[in-house]
Amino acid sequence: MNYQELERAHILCTAREIVDNSGWQVLQLEDIQRRAGVCDRSFHRHFSCLESLFSALLRDEIRSAVRQLRHATRQSKRPVERVRSYIATMVDYAYPVERRGRASALAAIWLEHSGNHVDENEALVDELIDPLREAIRVGCQTGEMSSQCPDDDALSIFHLVTGMILTQAAFGRHATAEYLEETAMNAVARALGFTEQ
Repeated sequence: MNYQELERAHILCTAREIVDNSGWQVLQLEDIQRRAGVCDRSFHRHFSCLESLFSALLRDEIRSAVRQLRHATRQSKRPVERVRSYIATMVDYAYPVERRGRASALAAIWLEHSGNHVDENEALVDELIDPLREAIRVGCQTGEMSSQCPDDDALSIFHLVTGMILTQAAFGRHATAEYLEETAMNAVARALGFTEQ
């Protein structure tokens, strides 16, 4: 990495620490610059405004989740195991207490950001869904599961799981991660017509 890449990464890391510790609502440009030890010009060399920093944080977090989802689903042999790994990884990624604040912050940023960057958001969601979509397609090819439209089913499963996670985080209900995984997996098994062995 060259100096500019390191500086950009440092600014992002500083902003991520502030979000993790205090929430995104208190994130202010001057605070980030002070804590990162960069001047206004250095900040703007990488980010045009605070919203562009939010967008970069969101993209980085989603790409990290995508890497973890791909890794988890590649570890499993059978399509049903890949679907379970996907669901478990989604829950494990966003649901633990130490990540709930970040998940809530990112959800809020996503919602605020969504109207302005529809194409970018759809591409990010597509990246998140891709490992699940692939598992469903393979499952249909091997006869382990049934789906009229793997793309639509993958999107529905994604929304089911993320909705469960965000609802639990936002409303302070504290179902266990195992309960969320099992509930989602049971619904998915019925929808895709498989039984776990």
